[in-house]
Amino acid sequence: MSRWGLFDVDFSISCKIICVDDPVLFEKLFNLKQTKVEIRLDDQGKIKETIIFLLANKNPSHSIPIPLTEVCLAEFCQKYNTNFGWWTFRGISLLNGSLDQIRNEISRIKKPIENDDLLFLARDCWS
Repeated sequence: MSRWGLFDVDFSISCKIICVDDPVLFEKLFNLKQTKVEIRLDDQGKIKETIIFLLANKNPSHSIPIPLTEVCLAEFCQKYNTNFGWWTFRGISLLNGSLDQIRNEISRIKKPIENDDLLFLARDCWS
């Protein structure tokens, strides 16, 4: 968080991390092909549960920073009663990844940018 000029925050609840190192088993168990973060809110919009379904088939430095950053940002928003846009969550999380992950994301959007295609429209992260 300090990399982005944000204060560290204590989590309001425990973050559950469910790790599976086999992609086939991961898909079979969760019907997912890649890591997914779920931030579940109560009726008042407060975090009641955070779960990271982590496909841990690579080095921890490659698989943990991006999803953990999403959880940290959600906790930050709750503690300081703020709401970052979806692009902030996605951008900061991806830029906390490894250099090859950052390069892959940039190269993935290169062609649509060159073609002046519409990339996406997004609302706030939990809306």
